[in-house]
Order: sequence, then structure tokens, then C-alpha cells
Amino acid sequence: MYSILPTPQSLSLTDERFRLDRLSIVLAAGQDVRLTDSAYVLQQELFDLLGDRPTVFVGELRHPCIYIATKGETGDGYTLSVTSDGIVLAGEGPAGTFYAIQTLRQMLTSVTDRTLQGVHIADAPDLALRGIYHDVTRGKVPTLDNLKTLVDRLAYHKINHLQLYIEDAFAFEEMNGIMQPHEVLTPTEIRALDDYCHAHFIELTPSISTFGHLYRLLQSPKYQHLCEYENYTPTTHPWIEKMGHHTLDVSHPDSIKVVKSMIDQFAPLCHSNLFNICCDETFDLCKGKNQGKDVGEAYFGFVRQILDHLHTLGKQGMMWGDIVHQHPERVGQLPQNTIMLNWDYREQPDENNVIRFEQAGVTQVVCPGASTWNRFIEGIHCATGNISRLARYGKEHGAMGVLTTNWGDFGHVGNLSAALYGLLLGAQAGWNTDAEPDEAYELTFSRLAYGQMVNVVPLIRELASCEQLVCWGSMIHSISVTEYEKKERPALPEVQALRDALARCKAVYEQMAALPQTPEQQDFLLSARGVEQVLHTYLYWAGAEQKPDAEAFLADYRTAWLRDNKPSQLSWIEYTFRSV
Repeated sequence: MYSILPTPQSLSLTDERFRLDRLSIVLAAGQDVRLTDSAYVLQQELFDLLGDRPTVFVGELRHPCIYIATKGETGDGYTLSVTSDGIVLAGEGPAGTFYAIQTLRQMLTSVTDRTLQGVHIADAPDLALRGIYHDVTRGKVPTLDNLKTLVDRLAYHKINHLQLYIEDAFAFEEMNGIMQPHEVLTPTEIRALDDYCHAHFIELTPSISTFGHLYRLLQSPKYQHLCEYENYTPTTHPWIEKMGHHTLDVSHPDSIKVVKSMIDQFAPLCHSNLFNICCDETFDLCKGKNQGKDVGEAYFGFVRQILDHLHTLGKQGMMWGDIVHQHPERVGQLPQNTIMLNWDYREQPDENNVIRFEQAGVTQVVCPGASTWNRFIEGIHCATGNISRLARYGKEHGAMGVLTTNWGDFGHVGNLSAALYGLLLGAQAGWNTDAEPDEAYELTFSRLAYGQMVNVVPLIRELASCEQLVCWGSMIHSISVTEYEKKERPALPEVQALRDALARCKAVYEQMAALPQTPEQQDFLLSARGVEQVLHTYLYWAGAEQKPDAEAFLADYRTAWLRDNKPSQLSWIEYTFRSV
């Protein structure tokens, strides 16, 4: 059986077989130039598989060949047929043809005897927007090469939308003297990434904090006067501080000037006509300088100014919907074309939140989470139900799409491989909401994402279970309580429970280490070692072990981090492990 992710809407196997010998790749005339690039990627993979390099040319259908055609100008749907005569791919539009090529590339991973089994696939997505939201501001700031590798993977699984979450990790003029070059992405890098996304039929949509979550900006001497709290002094761990208490003072005229300036610097870098202004979790609004004012009036008044500015730039606004949910009577105060990003990260998300926006006539994108924050390995026990259910609610209630989030709270300690199950389940759920993440899906995921012929998802699930008792996030909170807040350490789990979790973690490590080495397998092993370090730390705090030696782990962790990312906040993580 073929390994294809997302699962096609319709797939029928036949008794025919097509032999992949003396093959050519024929493009129908007038194809989008991006499809030519994809045909050459297919050519290379056939060469790697067979040792023969097919010729790529423009022409008419002839046998035997792989024939690539596009029926119209738009549409993500496609058909793919394998017969004894050849392979025919036909997309509704250029994007559909591109997705047909990705499906064929995945099918080739199942080839063992230079032949493909006959099949007819008729496929189209359930949701128009199928996106990934990737945090690049709370720890890891990826290199451009790493971001391109991410785009390759997303395109392979028919993702068509990408947002990078940015608070301070961009070379805004306002960040001069606040952020260092190794902590930010540059305009040149964003432009290059946007071009790369466009070449892979992915829309790179700008996403920057413009209201809350402005810790580095509002703690700087230059802009501290724009913070809602007067002369605010941090009292907790910096990663905890970064999550709150840094909301703009809406009454100061310079606040909107700074926001407009940041938008003006970022907007020209992307093809997209969309722009996500975030505006979530404005925890402190009207609790400081604006105390006594109506929170809803203050919030919607400031957001309206931002969205009106986007309109002058020809951009359509997106924003997180959490605060809007708290003031449903004010929805009409926002421009009608504003897109709400409706997030809910619980295993059992609330369908009523999706229904409310539907009934209000609001355009929405449902936003589940990969449950990657605060952890070394994704919490798939929660993410599986969250992503599948929320995507299904989105389809049932007319959402334009699904945007699966990969947040990096507290330093983004988990590597990208540790988020793959959730991110690719988002791709699956956005394309085919009825497809269940069953064992067959897990085997497909294991082959295409981890390069393994056995099911690795139970190992991911078990490691996540080991991290349920204590995790990186709970460790940071404990450090904050004792070192920053000068209070007694919170109650610790029982020693035996910690030892049991550690034993299970080591068993998972051994099982994964026995599998063939792939980059994803190696990253998983590093994640398992990270979980071990946290468990050892808690055993040390409980007086059951000596202080753990983290140096061997940190050496390998540093190598893996710098392979894919700029130095950014790596030193914070190293300091944390060394100072427990």
C-alpha cells in the first residue's frame, strides 16, 4: 500500500503495474514555471531510486512517461493515474498539479521492484488554507537554510500557508541596540524565504506582535515609557516575563507610531496580502496607566487603528481571537474583512467558540496546537484530539482553514523533529478532516517523517508521557520561584514516580537507538536525553541524587542547535542547566 500524507480523498488500486524503466517526464505546454522546477526534483528522486535519469521536456502525452498537465488557472484538486502505459497527473490549477507531484514523490518511497501498482487518485482539500504557525522569537531563531528545509517539508505534505511568530527576532529599526545580530532575522532573509515559499506554492504571511508580548521592546530604556505599567520591574524568570506584563499603553500617541513603523518595515517583504497583527493576551490592558477605562473600548479602539493602517497598505488583517471572544458585542467595530485566528489548545476544544464566530459572520481560521511548548517532545496525547477535532469543527462551521501552531515558550527547547507529528497531523486534518490518525496513518507518518519502516509514534507517545510528570516548563517555574521570587520551592513529585519516569525514558531511548539512524531519529534521541536531564534535576532537588552533570548533553545540544539556528538564546538554556 502506498504511503501518502495527507491521506487522499479517494484512492482505488488496480491490478495493473507500471515499470519505471526508460522513462521520460513530459510537461504539457504552458505550465507554471514552478512546476518545471518540481519536475526536476522528481527527476532527481527517480535517479536516486533507479540509477536512471529521466529526460524532462515539454510535449504531448506519449507512452511510457510521466505526463504532467494543468486543467485551469486555479484549484488545489488533482487526479493521478498509474496504468500499465504510464502515469498521468492533472491538476485543477497549478497548485493542484504541484500537489499531484508531491503525491507521486511520496508513492515512490514504496517502490521495491522498480514498479508502481496501478492506482487512480481523485483528491482535493477540505479546507482552503492549510497552514503552520512557527515561533521563531522565544529561543530559537532559525537560519535561512533551516527555514527553507522546513518549507520543503511543508510543501511535500501540501501545506500552503506559513507564518513566523515575531516579537523581537527581526531587525526592526526600533530594535537597534536592543537585539544583537545573532538574535534576529534580516529583511534580506525574509525576502529570500518569501521567494522560496512562493516557488513551493506556500503563502508566507507576516505575523508580528503589535500590542502585547513586547517584553524586549518595553523593557528597553528607549521604549519603557510606552508600557502599560509605569516603571515596571521584572520579578520572575525572563522567559516567564516574556509571556506577560508587556502590553502597550494605548493612550500614548507614540505607541501607535511604533506599531505602524514596525508594520511598514515588514509588510513589503512578502507577496501575501494578509498581515497578522496578533493582538492576543493583552493581560495588562487597563491595569496600569489606563486603569479605570473600559477594557473593550481601549482594546478595540487600538486594534482598529492598526487594521486601518493595514488597509492603507493594501493588506487584509488577521488577528488572534481570544480577546475578541471576551467582547462579542464589539465584533462589529472591526473591519468586516478581518480574519480571526480562533485558537484552542485543549484535547477537547470548545466547538461553541467556532460556532460563535460563524454566527457573527466572522471569517475565521481554526488554530489547534502541536503541544510543543515548554517541552523537549511534543505532547501528542493532547495534540492528536485537539488538531483532529478543531479541524473538523472548522470544516463543519465554514472556516477558511486550519493553522497548526508550534509555539516556543521558555526558549523553544524542543527541536523541530520533536514537533513533526503535530505539524503533519495538521496537514492531514486540513486536507482530509475525516481521515483518522489510526495505526495506518502512524505507519505512513513514521516512513515519511522519520524514515523508519516501523511505527515510531508509540515511542513519541511514551516519551511524552515520561515528560508529563515534570517538564522543562515546570523546571523554569520552579527556578523562578526560588531564585527570582525568593520563595520556597514548590512541592516535588514523589521520588519513586520520578525514578519510574526516568526508567521509562531510558527504555524509550534504547528502543529508538536500535532503529536505523536518520536525522529525525537522532533528534528524537537528543530530546529523550533532555527529558532525562530534567528528571535528574528533580531527583537532585528531592535529595535523591547528586547534582546532574549536563555537560555531555549540552555539548551535543549546542551542536544540534547551531546546525539549524542562530545562537540566539542558546546561552540561556545552557546557563539554566548549569545553575540548578
